[in-house]
Amino acid sequence: MKIQRGRILRDASLGPGIVASEGKNIEFDLVRCWHGDTPPKVDMVVELILTADDEIQILKPVDPAVLGKEQAEKIAQEAQLLASKGLHQSKAIGKKVVDTTGYPILVFILLIAACWTFLPFADVSFMNWPNGKDLSFVEFTRVLNADQDDFLQRYSNRESGGLWLFVPFASLVLVPAAAILKPYLLRIASVFPLALMILYVTAFYFKVSAFIDSAYDRMRGIGFGGDTMKAALEQMMEKAMDSYSLSYGFYFGLLLCIALLAVSLLKSPALSPKN
Repeated sequence: MKIQRGRILRDASLGPGIVASEGKNIEFDLVRCWHGDTPPKVDMVVELILTADDEIQILKPVDPAVLGKEQAEKIAQEAQLLASKGLHQSKAIGKKVVDTTGYPILVFILLIAACWTFLPFADVSFMNWPNGKDLSFVEFTRVLNADQDDFLQRYSNRESGGLWLFVPFASLVLVPAAAILKPYLLRIASVFPLALMILYVTAFYFKVSAFIDSAYDRMRGIGFGGDTMKAALEQMMEKAMDSYSLSYGFYFGLLLCIALLAVSLLKSPALSPKN
């Protein structure tokens, strides 16, 4: 006697029914074989009890609760398999990143990201800037992303630093990505975080200068101006620059970027595609 599962292909309303099981289509008689409260229907999952000659002795429906439990277990197994496969692939990718880039470079990247996010980068607490003291690098990018009209009033209300924020952190991701794609590009990619820090500090000065020029043009447009107004604005800019200072987070981040570049120069091959 064998027990196996099957699916109804043809009900027995107009004659012998047919059930498919393990690659075979087997006929059954409703009166003689069927053990169920309701007649069999097409696509119904059933359980077959076969004789030694593979003839149906008992045919009965499978409890829907049992089917639901089995389906849930199957889904769980598939999810576990996918998770295991994804974990294996993640480990393989992580190993490749570590082997190609190296632990020191990855540690410096993480330290730079933490420095930019948490440490004070600059003190811009002059004029009407709210909460301008000890800005982190992330907050500093909001200053650079501010429009000319709200540059001195409400930069802190900006939702984010926009591309000014995205580009530096993208440059950190670019370092291991370059090492994986083309190892000889590691040196080039390691220059970007350092270059961007210097560029951003320089851009701030140009930002303030552009604001002063814009303010002067607006004053002239409404009938004010002349040498006296220009001198007053220049004095305001000089005062602003005197009160602007870089915090220890900038210098620490600068040292980390230099260290990242130094380690990359020692690790990566020469700047040649042949390598």
